[in-house]
Amino acid sequence: MNRPSLPGPRPVQPDLEAIFQQAMTAHRTGQLDIAATLYRQVLSFSKKQFAPRHMLGVIEGQRGNFAEGIRQISKALKINPDSSDAYLNMGRMQAELGDLAAADKSLRKAIFIDPANVIAHANLAAALIRMEKYDDALASAERALAIDPNNTLALFNRARALFHLGRYDEAITTNRQILAIDRTDGDAWLNLGNIYAQMRRYADAFEAYKAASVTPSLPKLSYAIGELLVKLNRNEEALVTLDRELSLQPDFAPAWFARGEALNGLGRFDEAVAAFDTALRHDPATPRAAALRLNAKAAICDWSTFAADQADIQSLARKNRFSAPQLLLSRLPLSSQQQLEITRRMAARTFAGIVPQPVVPTRSDRIRIAYVSGDLGSHAVAELIAGVFEHHDRSRFDLTAVSLMKHDGPMRERLVKAFDRFIDASGFDDRQSVRTIRDLGIDIAVDLNGYTQSGRMQIFAHRVAPVQVNYLGYPGTSGTDFMDYLLADRTVISPEDERFYSEAIATLPDSFMPADSRREIGSGIMTRREAGLPDHGFVFCDFNDSTKLTPDVFSVWMSLLRQVEGSVLWLRAYNPTAVANLRREAEQRGVAAERLVFASSMPLVADHLARQRLADLFLDTLPYNAHATASDALWAGLPVITCLGATFAGRVAASQIRAAGLPELVTHSLAEYEALALKIAREPDLLKTLKARLTGNPATLALFDTARLTRHLEAAYTTMWERACAGLPPAPFAVAPLPR
Repeated sequence: MNRPSLPGPRPVQPDLEAIFQQAMTAHRTGQLDIAATLYRQVLSFSKKQFAPRHMLGVIEGQRGNFAEGIRQISKALKINPDSSDAYLNMGRMQAELGDLAAADKSLRKAIFIDPANVIAHANLAAALIRMEKYDDALASAERALAIDPNNTLALFNRARALFHLGRYDEAITTNRQILAIDRTDGDAWLNLGNIYAQMRRYADAFEAYKAASVTPSLPKLSYAIGELLVKLNRNEEALVTLDRELSLQPDFAPAWFARGEALNGLGRFDEAVAAFDTALRHDPATPRAAALRLNAKAAICDWSTFAADQADIQSLARKNRFSAPQLLLSRLPLSSQQQLEITRRMAARTFAGIVPQPVVPTRSDRIRIAYVSGDLGSHAVAELIAGVFEHHDRSRFDLTAVSLMKHDGPMRERLVKAFDRFIDASGFDDRQSVRTIRDLGIDIAVDLNGYTQSGRMQIFAHRVAPVQVNYLGYPGTSGTDFMDYLLADRTVISPEDERFYSEAIATLPDSFMPADSRREIGSGIMTRREAGLPDHGFVFCDFNDSTKLTPDVFSVWMSLLRQVEGSVLWLRAYNPTAVANLRREAEQRGVAAERLVFASSMPLVADHLARQRLADLFLDTLPYNAHATASDALWAGLPVITCLGATFAGRVAASQIRAAGLPELVTHSLAEYEALALKIAREPDLLKTLKARLTGNPATLALFDTARLTRHLEAAYTTMWERACAGLPPAPFAVAPLPR
């Protein structure tokens, strides 16, 4: 017979509060495993306890297990939906996972429950910065500081928001507040260095980064220093520093991008492509990486994925997601409308927070013009416009040069003599440059750079003159409301396309492009053999940069070589990879590689001009034309054939060819372009006539009549100035041509 069993002793429930306090102590001292075990022990007896569940979620977040941390805190919030701190911690983890919309919602819930939760306000500011909502971020940081004026997280995010808004002086002051609280705050020093770098106060930036280095292995410090070195063109040093950052953070996409920039600057384009690929692999949205990768591939004439790359660009442009250095836009198959839309967005980001100060027009005996440029030395821009400076009517115009970069040599010496005053502003930050130009009482400030490498459009964003003009250096719109006019002509900007430019268009007769009629052509006579060319046969040439070459146009060139027996194509000596790729591309199109001849660089421009006389016909590129290179060829007496492009940059050669009196060399399709080039190659008398029209008396051609162009420019400046003095806004106008 079975006897009934007796009940055993009931388990004694431990003191859960004591265990929880032990867990909290372990947690505070960093013993996360012990704390987690104790929190779970409490929950094993009572699953509906909010505090241990919440803290278990916090520990998962500290371990980097953000998804699990969010899951645990979500459970805790079902127990107590009124915990501001729980929503705060969940919002932090959601931000870490990149779910910024969810983080925004959680952090706002934390603030709704407890409006005095200063950390929630500060973290919301951080999330809003990542969402590029900088005004909202600033407001959140300032709400936190209204509760606790010394909260360093709120100060830190206030400084970051101000930085992104372009309010650099306020951002500096805010960072200084953090450092007054904690002089060893590496993040604040790093932020400060970034602000100084953006302001071009490079010495101050380096000092701030040096101070930041007191924090061991500070994330992104080596990256910031490397990026600054890239800006200073100290690319070898930049690579060393960036590699140090990547040893700490091998998946940090911005450092890979900066590495690609440094390699680009060193001409190591193959490696640059690989660096940009890695940046995009780690973060497909890395700003500008896709564009610069494409540019690096173009530099080595790697057309292996050309069609797909072009399609991607068009797709990104349609979706308003394309980001590129503005000069690169001109080399891409984008319409003028797309270029304007992209440039407007980039300009809005670049110049956000800069509030221009009005400059009131004041009449004087002479109109005071400042030409602002980083290229006032041995540079194509200076070589084109030097004669204009010298031909200005000094009885009517007072001339100032503001040089943004150091230069020396004969061209610099020549330019210094052409101005009433020549200011070396190479060591100035933006504020000093702005103050200097304003103090001179300049009436019209002319930007000869635009978005080119040495440009400083931030100076113009502050407004340094009543009238500000975009001219020559950048073949397109600034996309801003602070550049008043763009100097152009009817070829580069047709009347129907004026709406795709943010500036009012001042249309010049002939060509907008200056050409210096004093340019020397070398007297030494080089033979074809000395230039590496065959003794006989037609010589097609193109001396554009390799980034302007495209497979479609190259195919036309190879078709010409196949049809013109004994002909060769004479190109610049690009980097070795580009040369090898072009030889391979030629052979794939049925042309022997040796029919491509590569011209080595020459120390003197005059000798390069003389050498061009060995060629028969210059073949232009598309969608980005020859600009200064077309001017060189025409001045040397070498006919240039072009195909009229869709945008400013694709019409510059046509503008010059027409002003050189050879409008029949402007074609409107690649088929027409090829047919005309073939006709010229097969008709020696036609070629002879074309060359004679260029070399007979080039100074009489409109393109090379420097004095005439200068008078047209002066008429444009006068119209701009009269409108400004009359209180009228900028408006399009055309300058009447002077009689010839």
